[in-house]
Amino acid sequence: MSILRVVCGEVKRTAMGTLLNNPPRPPGESASRKRKLAAILHADVVGFSRLMGEDDAGTHRALGELRRAADPLIAAHGGRIVGTAGDSLLADFSSVVDALSCAVEMQRASRAVWNCGSASILAM
Repeated sequence: MSILRVVCGEVKRTAMGTLLNNPPRPPGESASRKRKLAAILHADVVGFSRLMGEDDAGTHRALGELRRAADPLIAAHGGRIVGTAGDSLLADFSSVVDALSCAVEMQRASRAVWNCGSASILAM
């Protein structure tokens, strides 16, 4: 279903578009909602299952080293870890520039931890 349709150069809103632009408020919520712009960073280890199959103790140890390197980088760039699951990490930043700078530094840290030269072990 299209939200907006252009008809003869004029934008006509569908019922869905109107609903999306004016969502119902939960009871007791004020008319002005607080909004936040955020840059979301998601990272996980490339080939983590394969690495665990080859050397689970070594992979687990390396993942711990990577987290000990990455967590302070996220904080140093003004980010906040929202959640983790296994080899996955989700963080939010108030600035895209900060998130990108952090991602680059996390890539460098991953190369150092896994001794993989120029290859990257983290997928972002």
